[in-house]
Amino acid sequence: MPGDDFEAIEVARPIDEPAPLPRAVRLKLPLRVRAALWYAHVMAWPVFPCRPDKKPYTEHGFKDASLEPRQILEWWRRWPDALVAIPTGDATGVAVIDIDCKNGVDGFASLMAAGIVMPETWLAQSRSGGAHFYFQAARWPDPPLRSAAPLKLFGRKLPGVDIRADGGYLILPGARDGYRWSRLRPGRSILAPMPRRLLEGLRWKAPERPAPIFRASGRPADALVADACRAIASAQPGARQETLAREAWRIGRLVAEGRADHGAALAALLTAAGAINGAAAWDRKAALATARRRFAAGAVRHG
Repeated sequence: MPGDDFEAIEVARPIDEPAPLPRAVRLKLPLRVRAALWYAHVMAWPVFPCRPDKKPYTEHGFKDASLEPRQILEWWRRWPDALVAIPTGDATGVAVIDIDCKNGVDGFASLMAAGIVMPETWLAQSRSGGAHFYFQAARWPDPPLRSAAPLKLFGRKLPGVDIRADGGYLILPGARDGYRWSRLRPGRSILAPMPRRLLEGLRWKAPERPAPIFRASGRPADALVADACRAIASAQPGARQETLAREAWRIGRLVAEGRADHGAALAALLTAAGAINGAAAWDRKAALATARRRFAAGAVRHG
């Protein structure tokens, strides 16, 4: 690949973009300015300038990003050392997985351990020795992805792996600044959608913990168990199965919350289930099975 990284990409046009480059790009302008103008004109990515430490030069950061050549020229006249940056997410249509390999953290190892295989898509090398994998950003009606460092996959943090999406920004390859496009780059390859497993992992939400059933009453747990057992034993025809299932689960929740003894609560429940209203037609064996099953479901501890 040529040493001048942006010059390599400058000659390539995106597959669906036949428009010629603006005249300013063809002039003898500094390479960073040409890069910024190219991204703005050909890729339709609003750009803004960042310091060598990657912090924005402008007051409002990525919110100041512009497509206007005059504004871009003014910025790089004022800050000729500026890195070229873009907002990620909806503003540009790209979401980027940012892999870091520094300070003893290997983002590639984290992805491998999580079972994530990256497809062919636009790829740039970062100056830390990591990589930026570009993907299509989420589009309506799908909910947007948010920037996060590190990202969480199915609720688990992946060290050395960040996502740049809505609310974030990214430094682009510009001019001998440590960022370089690979052979997979705009104009030479397709921007891939994000892998399904990665997308599902980013959007995963932990199930909500059930709220305590009895805690608000302030009554002793033994009394609450007794109330539930009375409701079961006195259930009327047509409501027996529903009452048994509901109250058995509620007794199980008392056990899960550590407020009732497991053995004593289960024994009381089974006694009540075996004597529902003294009905001869009631299937005692089925009632005991339902009581045990619903009690066990309620007694599961969360967290």
